[in-house]
Amino acid sequence: MTETAPYGDVRSCARCGYPMVSQLHEGTRVDQCHRCGGSLIEPGGVASNVGHWAEPSFWKETLGRETHGETLCCPGCSGEMTGFQVPWDGRSVVVDHCGTCGALFLDKGEGEKLVSIVRQAESQGAFKGATDALGKKTKPTRPTYDVEEEMRSAQDTTDKPPLPVYIFQVFTGMPVEVWNPVRNSAMWTRTLTVILGVIFFISMGFSIGLGSQENIQHVFGYLTMKPDDILHGRRLWTLVTYLFFHTGIIHLLGNAYFLNVFGDNVEDRLGGPVFFGVFVLSGLLGGVFQTVFQADPTISVLGASGGIAGLMGAYFVLFPRVKVWMVFFFMHFRVPIAFYFGGWILVNLAGWYLGGATIAWWAHLGGFMSGCLLGFFLRDSGN
Repeated sequence: MTETAPYGDVRSCARCGYPMVSQLHEGTRVDQCHRCGGSLIEPGGVASNVGHWAEPSFWKETLGRETHGETLCCPGCSGEMTGFQVPWDGRSVVVDHCGTCGALFLDKGEGEKLVSIVRQAESQGAFKGATDALGKKTKPTRPTYDVEEEMRSAQDTTDKPPLPVYIFQVFTGMPVEVWNPVRNSAMWTRTLTVILGVIFFISMGFSIGLGSQENIQHVFGYLTMKPDDILHGRRLWTLVTYLFFHTGIIHLLGNAYFLNVFGDNVEDRLGGPVFFGVFVLSGLLGGVFQTVFQADPTISVLGASGGIAGLMGAYFVLFPRVKVWMVFFFMHFRVPIAFYFGGWILVNLAGWYLGGATIAWWAHLGGFMSGCLLGFFLRDSGN
């Protein structure tokens, strides 16, 4: 039986902040958000409201993999909620559990997905010793199942991407992840993408207004990096500001693509502020490498690729078992991320050796190496 709960307090949704509607179901308070569809279920009421497979005591210690992305505030006790990724057989869901009061927050559709995943895991022997009797479950013993093994398995069993993605890859040669889901909407990654786009169009507008090439170089010379300036201790701030400018729309779109393919997982693992720190510091160090190795120090350098290369390096350290889809001679292949990045490094080294002066090869290579190093030291702050 469901009835309106006689509670005076109105809780705000952990996801969107909208006032939630409280109900009593089987004697347990359930708060629901009518805006985003999220639900907060008090401890002890998950089994009766969602199904006993969704009870944290059933899957948390066995399948649960703590994540380190956006943290939610529990609407019930204001404690910090921990996100747990629950993966099995190529599928995954992330739910939020309050370590203080034990409440479970489920986004729209997460309850059904959680039950489906955990139920399948149980049918395949993941919960030896657990019973089906509601309220009489024994604590499941940890099976031989391994989250890392699940990652490896998913890389070889996930279906090929749809036709539009295949066509996109045929014409661009861009990589597509096989399977590496994220917990959150990657707000920092998306925001950084928007900022880069806004700065690009504003700078293009200024360029049109300034008229002559001399005026353009005079104004943007204060923001784009010139190795000769850095070597003489001038305009050192451009080691950071050069990251936010691009030479053209193709340059911008290419960087934005790699930022969103690899950056969202780094953000999800390390958190938004650390993600941005990796981007900026890798870009700065990439600028230093470019300054040292650039043949003509009077040529200006601009573009976010040094910082994005740092995110790629961190990605490689944090997710070494991921594979990416690539298209060779119109055929789809799964390529281990190590092979992909290895090829990427060789292309950059070859470009530098052959003297391609229009691309900042060492900003890429220096940024990637910096990101690898940062990822190595930050990996324990993740998962």
